[in-house]
Amino acid sequence: LVLFDATNRFIPSAGTRGDYLAPGPNLTRTRYHETFADGAVEAEMTVSLPRVDDHARVFQHLRYQVKRPVDFSRLAFFQLGADYYDGNTFDRLAIGDAAGLIEEWSPGKGSWRYERQDVLLRGPAAWVSAHAEHGDPAKGDGGATRGWILRSWKARLGGKDCPAPRLAVFLTEWGKGNHRSA
Repeated sequence: LVLFDATNRFIPSAGTRGDYLAPGPNLTRTRYHETFADGAVEAEMTVSLPRVDDHARVFQHLRYQVKRPVDFSRLAFFQLGADYYDGNTFDRLAIGDAAGLIEEWSPGKGSWRYERQDVLLRGPAAWVSAHAEHGDPAKGDGGATRGWILRSWKARLGGKDCPAPRLAVFLTEWGKGNHRSA
């Protein structure tokens, strides 16, 4: 969860607790519990990593409960690339679903602003790809393509069912040139 209050102040998690349910070797499973905004938001994330010999996969189940209203200037339930902890940049973004590609574009460059908001992700197995990525190997940065596939979605926001997730593209600058987070 990425949460900035109404005055654009970052609200960190508190009381993080990890429960190591299965340490592996074929499939790990860890559950994390956190609270935000003085207990107004509770988060539970279950993360699993399978043993693989091709490319890394991470399975995540995220559950957020909002106990009372929270005013915010920026909110992300899931962020692909952190504001201050991601040395790679990518030149292309794409969205699609099980039927294939819906749209691909080159994100802009900028500093701490939204390039796109409220992009509907619909269809079975909606996905996002951040590719044509490049890092600086001299600084230990890889160059891996990143993406995620949404297997299921259920949300009630503002007291109303939200039938599909939305994507926002937020442009950051992390001291090494322009960086894009999706």
